[in-house]
Amino acid sequence: MKVGDFVVRAATTTYNFISGIIVEKNSTSYLADEILEYFPSGNPECSNQEYHFVVLWSDGTTSKELPYELKYLKNQLEESMQ
Repeated sequence: MKVGDFVVRAATTTYNFISGIIVEKNSTSYLADEILEYFPSGNPECSNQEYHFVVLWSDGTTSKELPYELKYLKNQLEESMQ
C-alpha cells in the first residue's frame, strides 16, 4: 500500500463500509529491550520496523491504521458484487 491508494477497514462488512485515501505513510524503527541489554550501542540488524498509515476517511475524519487493518477499496467492491 502507498500514499494515494483508496482503502477500507479490513473488518468491515460486505455492504457497510466507509472508504478512505492514504495520505501519509510513517515508519518507526525500534530495538527490543533485550537487544539493548546486550548491545547498548544498538545493533541495526536486530531492529524492528513498523509501518502505519494516516487515512483520510470519506466522512472527513483521519486515523492511524496498521497495514493489516486495511484492504483495497477495489477488492471490497469486487467482494460486494459477488
